Amino acid sequence: MRRLFSYLIVLLCLLVTVSCHRKDRVIPRDKMARIYAEIFLLDEQIDNQRQWRRMADTSKVYEAVFEKYGYTAEDYRRSQEKYILDADRYTRILKKSVKILEKENASLKEEKEVVFHFLSPVKPAAEAGKISLAE
Repeated sequence: MRRLFSYLIVLLCLLVTVSCHRKDRVIPRDKMARIYAEIFLLDEQIDNQRQWRRMADTSKVYEAVFEKYGYTAEDYRRSQEKYILDADRYTRILKKSVKILEKENASLKEEKEVVFHFLSPVKPAAEAGKISLAE
């Protein structure tokens, strides 16, 4: 009886350990597209900063992006393996990433125009040709 009880305890501990272990998940396509877009931007930032290029371990940099969306590098790897098997699906994900980047680019251009508009020196009306001094 004691032996049976010991086996049950070991089995129970094993079940608890296995059930608490989080299984890798597949990232949904829309989130995968956003993750790809952010990874692209991070890569560009790293490439443009010489000191970052030498120090950057992109796997660690990407971890922050995965965590932001609630995933791990293993989840990302598993998702990429799944999506790459279906070329059409993978292409749609990448095209959505491009749209996300284009939208962000357009938004930044608008902000830039607004900032430049407010920061540009104001010319007096006479210099701008709006008022005729001859009158």
